[in-house]
Amino acid sequence: MVSGPFTDALPKARPAGFATITLDWKTTQPFIHTDGCKNACNGWELDLIVGMPDGSYIDPYWNPGYLKMHPYVKSFRDSFDDHEPLETIVISSSAVDGLYKIIAEKHYLDDAYFNPSWQNSQASVQMYNGTASLGTFYAKPSSTCGTFRYWHVGNLTKTGSSYVWQNVNACSDFIP
Repeated sequence: MVSGPFTDALPKARPAGFATITLDWKTTQPFIHTDGCKNACNGWELDLIVGMPDGSYIDPYWNPGYLKMHPYVKSFRDSFDDHEPLETIVISSSAVDGLYKIIAEKHYLDDAYFNPSWQNSQASVQMYNGTASLGTFYAKPSSTCGTFRYWHVGNLTKTGSSYVWQNVNACSDFIP
């Protein structure tokens, strides 16, 4: 088990009932292609995705969502915008009750610009209900995730303003 680089990746002050999920990874990295390099000497581009109870997905690029109106879930940060290794999604207390899948996606374009492996990424996911930690969960070594594209970190079940976490920690090339 590795520890992620941002132990201080804390949420903005939000009241209980608002779940804040952060994904962070190795801070010292070349962001994209390094001349003369292919694969492992390049950095990572990760996205944080939340699978909604209705089967739709919130992600930083295609569907960032809304916090003050339906679906009451929003991706606030896309690491691709500023090349900083941190992503954040918030689930509002007004969001529907049910199971939310917490997923990290590793981009690798043509396998030359980003590192295709999870190994050494130090990827970690932190979750909070308000400012109370729901725990920190870490990526497994490459023997578990290897070069798979998606890491299904786990499931967050929302009931009213409380949340229950179930660890999944499984990887595949298909979104769960």
